[in-house]
Amino acid sequence: MDFLVQLLAAVGGALGIVLILMRMGKSFIEKWVETNIETTAEKSLSQYTNLLEQRTKAYELILEKEFEYFQCAANFMSNLVLDIQAFPDYFSYCNGGFNEENYQRTKSISMKITSNAEIFTRNIILAQSFIPEEMYSTSLELVRNLKYALYQLNAALEMSRETLLPENVIEPAFDCQENIVKDCGKLSAKIKERLEELSKE
Repeated sequence: MDFLVQLLAAVGGALGIVLILMRMGKSFIEKWVETNIETTAEKSLSQYTNLLEQRTKAYELILEKEFEYFQCAANFMSNLVLDIQAFPDYFSYCNGGFNEENYQRTKSISMKITSNAEIFTRNIILAQSFIPEEMYSTSLELVRNLKYALYQLNAALEMSRETLLPENVIEPAFDCQENIVKDCGKLSAKIKERLEELSKE
């Protein structure tokens, strides 16, 4: 009987110790789990925040470069549309006879257009990574057509020094000038579409 009492006492004591340890263990595990969850959540939140900041900065950079290009294109086209008008004006005057002053003025404008076109071409290439593909293609098309138009217009300009210009020279020159104005209109429309698209985001 004494043995049984001692056994029960020993088992009871051991159970008590086990229960105490279990309670301590439970408390420790709960704290460890809470700490682990908080650390993981904070780490995930920090990673997400960093990723969001990087994406925001990248988007802001793209927008900044796009707007720089839009401004550059607008300045180039506004000057081009005004300058290209000098050719039909000159050809109209020179049909009444060659005038050296008008020739030199028109030649000077032609050189200015050529110089501006080279600068604009560099800006198109620099902006390629930041502007939509369709706008990039339209910009290059404008420059290609402008180079061809300048070739035609300058050929007619030089011919005017030697002789009165026949209609088969003047008409293509006028067409070139009109086509350039149309190309500027196309690029302006693309820029307007893009700005409207950005304003809705």
